[in-house]
Amino acid sequence: MAEIKDITHLTSEIVESFRYVRDDIEEKFRDNEDINYGRFLIECLDKLDQLEKALAKIQDQYDSVREEVGFSEPLSSKKKEDGLRVLRLNISENAIKQSLLSLTAAKKLGLVTVGERMTIHTPEGKPFTTIISTVGNRLEERGRIRAFFKEHNVDEEDIIILEEIEPKVWKLYVDEARRELEAKIWKEIEGTI
Repeated sequence: MAEIKDITHLTSEIVESFRYVRDDIEEKFRDNEDINYGRFLIECLDKLDQLEKALAKIQDQYDSVREEVGFSEPLSSKKKEDGLRVLRLNISENAIKQSLLSLTAAKKLGLVTVGERMTIHTPEGKPFTTIISTVGNRLEERGRIRAFFKEHNVDEEDIIILEEIEPKVWKLYVDEARRELEAKIWKEIEGTI
């Protein structure tokens, strides 16, 4: 998904730049009697317009398939029957850049509190202890979060799960089933292009 956003953003910037100078280009090359080059640039703009429309269509298909499989539903952090908690965290580009795990949504649901101490187990290392910070309701231990993101190639819109396995002891992992479903969605979309 990040690739589509990057391409769409870049294409929009290029189209906007071409539109900004389009009239100026045409006039300049007409005055210099080099109409062919000016027309070439205008044809490029037309191709970019077509690309922009195609990307919008792909984005619509992507959103439609995600909605069909239930990805448009809000993430559900909850308390299980045994009283232990499961927190589903949607990862943003900013969270990856700054190595953050924000628990604001879980705090709003009353599932965690600021200052709460957590011992977290990751698949690849020994457990670490951290607390929920008052700044941004995020985990204070950013070094281990950074290492986890890197080890698991965490990308924008991945879902990270913090699952309480006993009171105050948690397991941290990536929702691999969701990743596999995302990959399947992309294959379906690529098949229609």
